[in-house]
Order: sequence, then C-alpha cells, then structure tokens
Amino acid sequence: MRDIVLVKGNIIGKSGNHVIKGWVALASCEIEKDAVEVIEGDLFLDKNYSTKPYYIYVSTGEVTAIANNCICVLPHPSMVLKLYKDEIGKIHELMNVPVPEHLKSTYYRQQYIDVIGSIELFISELMSCLVLGQKDFYDAFISNSAYKIPLNKIEECANNMQKTIYKLIHSEVSHRLDKMEKIYHGVFNVDFPPLGKISEKIKTRHDLVHRNGFQVKDKSLKYVNISAEDILSLINVSNEFVDALYMSFENKGIITRWNDDSAWINAENCTT
Repeated sequence: MRDIVLVKGNIIGKSGNHVIKGWVALASCEIEKDAVEVIEGDLFLDKNYSTKPYYIYVSTGEVTAIANNCICVLPHPSMVLKLYKDEIGKIHELMNVPVPEHLKSTYYRQQYIDVIGSIELFISELMSCLVLGQKDFYDAFISNSAYKIPLNKIEECANNMQKTIYKLIHSEVSHRLDKMEKIYHGVFNVDFPPLGKISEKIKTRHDLVHRNGFQVKDKSLKYVNISAEDILSLINVSNEFVDALYMSFENKGIITRWNDDSAWINAENCTT
C-alpha cells in the first residue's frame, strides 16, 4: 500500500488551495491495489474539502482546476536547496555591482542580512515540505508541537490541519537555531551541523538589523563595518551549514523516500 487516493473519474479543483505530494491523471485502474482510499466518480475540490498533503491523488480521468492556484504541488526537497543556492547566486551577482566607496559598508550590510535570510528560508521550507510530504513526519510534528490552540479556534484548526501546521512552521523564528534544532531532532531525528560559526554570524546579523549596523560595546555603540570579504566568509559558512544539513537527510534515506514517490508519479502508466 502507498499513500495514494484513487479517483475513478476526474479530479476538478473548484475553489480553495489544495497542496499535496502529487497529482496523477489518466492512470490505470490497476493502481487500486496500491491505494489506501478509492473514490468512485468525479472528485470536486472546494474550500470545504481537505486533501491530505502527504498523499498522491490519482485520477483515471483528467486533473483540472477551474480556479487559479487551486491545485498545487509540494516542492521536492532538492528544489528547496536549489532555491537557497539561487538566492546566494543573486547575492554574488549583487556584489559585482559598482557602488561608491562611501556606500559600500551600507550596501554590504544588506547582502549580509540577505544571506542569513536565505538560511532561514531553507530551514523553514525544508521542514515544511518534509512535514507535509510524509505522514510519519506529519504525525511527529503534531506530537512534538507545544502550540496551544485557543478554544474558539479548535474547530477551525482541526478542520484544516494542513493550514495550521503550515502557519506554525512559518511562525517559528528560523535564525533561533537552538530552538529549530530541537524541532528538527524531535520530528526527523536529524541534528544540525555544529552551530559555532553560523551562530556568530547570526549575532552580527542582529546588530545589522536591530541597530542599523551598530554593536553594543560596554557603555557605547560601535559601528560594524561590513566588507566584501565578510560577505564571502559568511557565504562559505552558510553553504557549509546548508549542505551538511541536507546531506544528513540524504544519509538517513529521507530524500530517497521522496525520490521513490516521484519515480512512481512519473511511471510509464501515469501522466502527470
């Protein structure tokens, strides 16, 4: 059995936002033996229908959407890594833009902040796609969450748990690496790479963001001058951290599991 919902008919998105592991059209009915749920006839998706994000929805007919952005797909973990790499590439390009000498420190300050922001984006989006894309991680996230739901929000959160989890993940402050590491360990049983170097860089980021480039020293403020060399050093530390974290998931076979599902979606008997 796989995390598959087979629809013996068409899947038609009418309203709402349905983000799942994969949509498959024109599939053979033979897939029924692998499905955990079978729906006879057309499936109409609206704002009141809750899809399960870690499922692959398979249709013997067409998969179509009437409303824009009604039907979406979770990003593959490798796409999250690519997004990070692309953002770092843009920062490299910006460093080559001619800037007057007296503005360079201010200019590089923004690039420094952007690099840390790219790390935060990677940490939150990797967690998001893996939690929503695998049932065991989905359940583990719920079990490990200390979030308290107000009584007047219980029904709303229960009826759309995917939305609730998505918001919870993105409400976390991702540069709080000590806190994020506890969540990663509890959900994925994956530890962060050593935090020493990257934590020091994040401290500098706080000075740049919260005090406009000034650092508290004893009884006065000291301006933090950011150079091109500081940006390159930060990028190297950032890349080491991101690559090592992603490799931890590869070593545990977590990425392979996702790839197996992707291979199934793209099998010869299916058309995505």
